[in-house]
Amino acid sequence: MSRCTIILCYILTLSVTTVFSQTKAPSALKEGNWSAKMADGWLTALDIRTNTNNQKTGSFFWLFDKQPIQWELDDNTLTIQFKDAWHQYSEDSSTLEFKITPDGLLLVTESMTEAEKKQLTGLTLKKGGRFSHQLADSSNDNSPYSLYHERSFLKLDPNIITPVLASIAVKVFQSESGIIRTLVRHKKLPISLLRQLIATCQRTKPKDNRKSVSPWEGSKTILLQISDHPSLERKDLDIIWKLPFSYWEPSMWWRAANHPQRNPNWINEFKERINVKSKEGQRMRSILARNQELNLEIIDILIESLKTDPVIRNCELANHPKLDETRIRKLYSIKPYSSASPLAHRADIPLDIQQKILNSKNEDAIVSMLREAKFHPSVLSQAAQKISRDDDLNIASSAFESAHLSPERIQELLLHTEPSVLSSLAKNPNLPLTDLKELTEHNYQIVAQTARRSYVKRVGDEAKPYLAKLKKLSNLLPHYSIESEIREAISKDKLKKFLKLLDRLWLPLGKKTYDSRFQRWAEIAIRNKAYGIINQWFAEKTKFINHLLTSQAHLWDQEIISIILDNEPTNEQLEKCVVSLLKANRSDLLDIYLKRGFSLEAAKKQPLVYFAIANRNTNLARKLLKAGCDPSISFNRNTPSMLAIQMNYTEALEFLPMDETKKKTLQAFKAQYPGDSNAAWLGIWSNGKSEFKTLVIHLLADGSGKIITATGSVFPVAWKTVDKDTVQIIPIMKGKAVESQIIQAKLKKEVLLLQLPKNRTEKMRRIKTEEVKK
Repeated sequence: MSRCTIILCYILTLSVTTVFSQTKAPSALKEGNWSAKMADGWLTALDIRTNTNNQKTGSFFWLFDKQPIQWELDDNTLTIQFKDAWHQYSEDSSTLEFKITPDGLLLVTESMTEAEKKQLTGLTLKKGGRFSHQLADSSNDNSPYSLYHERSFLKLDPNIITPVLASIAVKVFQSESGIIRTLVRHKKLPISLLRQLIATCQRTKPKDNRKSVSPWEGSKTILLQISDHPSLERKDLDIIWKLPFSYWEPSMWWRAANHPQRNPNWINEFKERINVKSKEGQRMRSILARNQELNLEIIDILIESLKTDPVIRNCELANHPKLDETRIRKLYSIKPYSSASPLAHRADIPLDIQQKILNSKNEDAIVSMLREAKFHPSVLSQAAQKISRDDDLNIASSAFESAHLSPERIQELLLHTEPSVLSSLAKNPNLPLTDLKELTEHNYQIVAQTARRSYVKRVGDEAKPYLAKLKKLSNLLPHYSIESEIREAISKDKLKKFLKLLDRLWLPLGKKTYDSRFQRWAEIAIRNKAYGIINQWFAEKTKFINHLLTSQAHLWDQEIISIILDNEPTNEQLEKCVVSLLKANRSDLLDIYLKRGFSLEAAKKQPLVYFAIANRNTNLARKLLKAGCDPSISFNRNTPSMLAIQMNYTEALEFLPMDETKKKTLQAFKAQYPGDSNAAWLGIWSNGKSEFKTLVIHLLADGSGKIITATGSVFPVAWKTVDKDTVQIIPIMKGKAVESQIIQAKLKKEVLLLQLPKNRTEKMRRIKTEEVKK
């Protein structure tokens, strides 16, 4: 008999096979809710109903959570069924049976164990009482029927739930890994039940030429909870010890190696395993670093390993509760940057390490120091002063609200006109009350609103008559920051307002080598055709120019290209301009550029032909070649001819220099997918859906095309005519058509119907040229 069958046989001991009397039920079964009290004050409930499709459904509540069920009525017996977690291996379901009696629904216990019979014989669910959903109060931490309540949250013991009830719950909630993880902590669960769970959890299957833990949901964390159970014997621990490495195994091994029934040699073998110099060894150490049960000897091994191990996310060991000052110093000296942030959450950091973190450039760690406020007051005061001067206003705001910010610095900041600065200061408990009162009358909504809330907290009800006389918030300026006002000024092309607002920014532009605000504002100016501001930027040779020349070229118009060319651009700027135009496929604006007498010579070292090929712009590619542009210049290690092969761009045969192999590849594609310049489905089609359901397909006359997903991923395709209304669309992978994944498409009037896998149909409508530009 297979292990799976043995497990199922055990599970089905809960099912009832006893045949009852064939006499008629003393009372008819009524749909609705039934409930009963169990041992120790616990309740159970059953809801049964018949839905509009004549399906008999409901829910069953037992100890912690309700389960969806189906039910059947046969003479005097009600059978409820609920799917279990082993449905991956069998279609069997766990069942419970109730005998219909004049007193209610009597749980049938004949096939149960003696312990279960003793606990549950006579349990009768009566009509009415609490519904299942009323008991399953998972959102209420104070409810005894919430997983987060102390009755169940890893604090189970015989005084809370009897071992028999816990054992039955394990059977009932087999598909709920969270509940099982909780229940297996019950110290008096029978070993037979624990062994069933181990047998299921440790089942392995081949994957990538190695073994991995079965994908049963939660299996690894369930094994972790079982691995130090006092009922386990050596043979059970052997199973855990011999598991192949996966996500939780290092912690399981540690528990097994420290179990009373352990093999004495395991602890030394454990040290050998975690000292392995390999990627798997590094991963084991990273996982194990989160384990707070480790002793100091293992912690020292892990700290030493950090000298050679890469750090994943951050230094997990820095959170370990057993670290002392000596180990904290050593850990920080090995990995100062990655350990700083987690160390900043601790209260036991030596003063010298606090000062080192403060003196570092790790802004995140210093902000954590301020928020946690567990460090020495002098360090926190220095941190507040330092962070309050940070370039990034989001980081600096952590200091503005801090009680450790000095009175002198608070007064300096009150002189600033940035609303978000003043709004944060209004939350500072040390802000003088007179200054806070002034901020309640501020012209910006965000400042006044925050200040008024803080004023009420500090003054109480006495503040209300004063606040009632102030302007309504709706009458104040709505902007959160000066930057939001700047964006509005640019979008409306208000040059004077823009220049005034620049002087009020938190920090002057250009303090950093690169400021992302240049990029954002340049894009806003282009998108909103802010010609006055754009012209001023070029005329004054500001730092915005480079961002303008590399941003949103697909939205440029004749006015913008004229501004660029009228302001005596340098060769470097001309190079950027040409590259942007070609990347955006703006051959119309490139014609203006050339007619104005400007040459492509400035961009002669750029892969201009490559960009034309990428856009499948045959006319532009020919024009560039005629102008002397080099067709061998590559981009991302791809030459224009290599790109043409990858795109199955057959027209490139006519003008690109290619060797015989490349020519044959394109000719073969052209022969198999000849295309048709008169096909009705040529052009761009979209399903018009939003968010992550958008799908766009572009079919070209040469038999090629592409599919574009909502995430912007582009997949090349080929297409072939079946008849006048039907086309086959074939995905291209590594330059080859995958005929096994053909998408059939039918043209019905103005709609292209795509037949996708799993009988899914997408209605695609043609997108007009002007919509594409938008």
